[in-house]
This record gives sequence, structure tokens and C-alpha cells, in this order.
Amino acid sequence: MKYWEDFQTKWGFADGDSVPPDALLIRQVYIGELNRELEKRQSGIRLLAWDRPGMHNPYLIVRVNAAMVRNVPAKRLFCGQQSGGWEPKGDLHEPEPDEAFNAALVFAQEMELDDRVVCIVTLREDQKRSRPMRWLDITDDHVRHRWDRDCPCVEVEESVYVDPDSYENGGIPICEECGTDRKYVKTQIKGKR
Repeated sequence: MKYWEDFQTKWGFADGDSVPPDALLIRQVYIGELNRELEKRQSGIRLLAWDRPGMHNPYLIVRVNAAMVRNVPAKRLFCGQQSGGWEPKGDLHEPEPDEAFNAALVFAQEMELDDRVVCIVTLREDQKRSRPMRWLDITDDHVRHRWDRDCPCVEVEESVYVDPDSYENGGIPICEECGTDRKYVKTQIKGKR
């Protein structure tokens, strides 16, 4: 039961920062199988999926008194509140493990429950067709920078376009009338659509 310890604490799965994609399904398997075994062994404890809100590990497994969930369908115990699972009313106090619980846990750890879940991670269809972005080398004669007027002067052009060589040699373009620096707007690259 590779994730058992992670499901026991809000700090599990690196404080919730690295929850594996199969964790939710494995939690369901753990709870379902352990609850069956707990009932067989007449333990006073059952397990419940607890979806922890906020920061930290969102997927917990908590212990509850068996009497508290006697009439709750098994599926509502392992699917978590965000998926329509059962939510206790009032404060939740976890009982200490009893002898039957400890025996059921040892038994479950030998059942290779993790092998019941196969998780396939794949790209969305729209991502399969797109290529990753990469840096392209472009010659300076295919690049220009747009700078707009940032002053009240109306006798000068609103926008000027400057190539990289001009910018390197002359710096930020200025208003020809008042000498105020122009405001950078964007860079354009010449190419075919």
C-alpha cells in the first residue's frame, strides 16, 4: 500500500504538492477493501474518504466509528465529499485503531491493492497536434519595434518603427519636438501567415 502513509496526514504527498494521478482511485480501493475486511473482522472502525479543503494534501483517509456509518452505502464512504461522498455531521473524532483494525491493515498490505489500479497519463487531443514553442533565430532586417508618442505633441507621428540596429546605435527613440522618450509598444517580425 504505497500511499497509505500519505493518506493519513495533511502533509502527505509532499504537503499536497505532488499528488500522483492514481492517488484518488487507489484511495477508493484501499477504503473499499479495508472496510470489507473490517466488517468481516467485526472491527468498531470503518474508513472514510475525506477531501480536505484548502492547502496541503487534499486526499485523506480517516477512521470513524462503525456505528456512525452503519446505514451509509459503501460507495459513499470511499468517493469523498467532492464526488458525492458521505460527510459526517458535527465534529469528526477519529477513534484509535482497535486490534481488528490493525489485523485488517496487515492483511490488506499483503493483498497488493496498488496493482488493481492502472493509470494512463496522456496528452489532450488539442495538445497532441501542437508543437512545443522554441526560440527561432531571425535576422535583424525581419524585426522592428514600435514606439508610440508619450507626450502631448501633435505635430509628430503617433508611432515610429525602429529596427534593432537603430535601437542599438541610438537607444530609445524620442519625440522630435519636445525630446520626451517614446513608449515601447511591441515587436513585430516579418513573415508569412
